[in-house]
Amino acid sequence: MRYSVPVLLLSLLGSFARAADLTDDVAGTYPELLETADSSAAAMLAGNQPALLDAAIARYQAIADDGGWPAIDVRDDGPGLKPGMRDARVRLLRQRLRLSGDYQADMGADPLVFDSGLYDALVAFQNRHGLYPNGAVAGQTLELLNLPVGQRIAQLHQAQEAWSALSAAGKAGRRIWVNIPEAVVSALNNGRIELQLRAVVGHATRPTPELSSTITRVVVNPAWNVPQSIAGEDILPRQLDSPAYLSENGFRVFGSWTDDTSEMKPELIAWQLIKADRFPYRLRQEPGPLNSLGRFKFDFPNAFDVYMHDTPSRLLLDLSVRSLSAGCVRVDEPALLAEWLSSPNPALSNMIQTAAVDPAYATRTFALPQSVPLDFVYLSAWVAADGRTHFRRDVYGRTASIAAAR
Repeated sequence: MRYSVPVLLLSLLGSFARAADLTDDVAGTYPELLETADSSAAAMLAGNQPALLDAAIARYQAIADDGGWPAIDVRDDGPGLKPGMRDARVRLLRQRLRLSGDYQADMGADPLVFDSGLYDALVAFQNRHGLYPNGAVAGQTLELLNLPVGQRIAQLHQAQEAWSALSAAGKAGRRIWVNIPEAVVSALNNGRIELQLRAVVGHATRPTPELSSTITRVVVNPAWNVPQSIAGEDILPRQLDSPAYLSENGFRVFGSWTDDTSEMKPELIAWQLIKADRFPYRLRQEPGPLNSLGRFKFDFPNAFDVYMHDTPSRLLLDLSVRSLSAGCVRVDEPALLAEWLSSPNPALSNMIQTAAVDPAYATRTFALPQSVPLDFVYLSAWVAADGRTHFRRDVYGRTASIAAAR
């Protein structure tokens, strides 16, 4: 089973921080990520993506045939490029952004000065790649500027294949669309986007699966039965480091997964003798402010035992690359999603919202009168209505084989 759990937060965030500079990544509210016109869901609703991707592939292939774009050299121990600077590398930055269509100012600018026109072009580039638009060249912005054009072409080819498979995705009725590389949950209704929320999706080592299903119920104040793999790999080490970890975080320990099993006292268990790959107990985290699933869980039948849920850990939702969970999808502002799912029935919606503020954290399960179709898709490239090509990080390396073959 794959679950999104706060106990993974420190280790996964640490590995992510080592892989990419976070200085241009933490962005507070990230309003630009919720602009519907630039999202993959909007591209799906607009249609004609295969033709638009064909044209984008031709443009990027022409750049590749002409030698590609220049690399921007910014040393790890040196300053980045910021507005107002005069630097020889600005000429290369201007050339790089002109080739990708972000810089469209006139040619009369001082080629060595990082002026307002270049700033606007860099912000456009950052928005197309889901980065915080601070207009500075450093961290992830620098990394993506220097990504070879062949990698972008590979992403476009992968997206073309994926869009072809998704061509039958319905535009009528209500449905939820989750694009994994984009890490955004979109609520669609008859060809319109009514709600978009940030999400945290699975880390590459525990990926979120692509699937189609239907959301059937909303569970408020859920308990969490911890899968044995996560109990052994993630929670056991913390219990060994701190003998009070389970008790302090609301976990109960049971002798097995059978219904008639007895509860055990964690302080009486010899945890140091337990093997991570043979974890013998069932851990259950009770509802409450520390519960890893938060206030809401959204259930849908699937072969992967995943679902969408709330989270008490908000830090990862403020990153631009949010592939850091253990497979499930953590949703920002899940109360809004619960309200949208239940909105055809105002009485049900009121009951859900009332249950969600229960100070006693009583678990309640609400079946939706009509299940809502759900798609988890993997699209790291698309073309927006304005013709701009958007990319997101290929978090699961789906395009590696395509890039290697070119």
